[in-house]
Amino acid sequence: MDDVKRPHVLLLPIKMVWIAILMLAIFHFTFGVLNKHYGFSFDTHKKRCIPEYSFYLLDKQFGEVKKNAIYMFNARNMTPFFKDGQMIGKYVIAKSGDTVDINKNGIFVNGLEFRDRKFGLTEKLKISEESLYKKIQLRDNEIFFAGTADNSFDSVYWGVGNTSQIIAKAIPLW
Repeated sequence: MDDVKRPHVLLLPIKMVWIAILMLAIFHFTFGVLNKHYGFSFDTHKKRCIPEYSFYLLDKQFGEVKKNAIYMFNARNMTPFFKDGQMIGKYVIAKSGDTVDINKNGIFVNGLEFRDRKFGLTEKLKISEESLYKKIQLRDNEIFFAGTADNSFDSVYWGVGNTSQIIAKAIPLW
């Protein structure tokens, strides 16, 4: 009976170390793949440009830019509200070939109203509402971004963006 072979004392700790290494490798690979394709964004501003949503799933492999979808993009020439390179989220309401008409009645894309809106930042920017009125024909790779809030600092104020600025499609979660 003394010949009963017992497992080595370190067998269990060695197995646990290998299992931990395997779990870390799987987690690292999975997180790396998911992070390459997806991300999350949370809008913490009190006065959001899109007040109906604050938390988004970001699809970094979004394909063709579609109108009336929300996209995250790098800010460019958006002072005094955003620094260059800061990530911003807005609706794409017009793209290459579309005509945007901004007038006292609101914003119209190809003759259809995007929204009847007040231009809520004119006083803060010290500009007249009339100075915003214009008709824009979007060229190749140009995008017109807009929020749904009256105080949204969007393409009405700073002009058109470019598809190269887009980082991800933002899918609203809540």
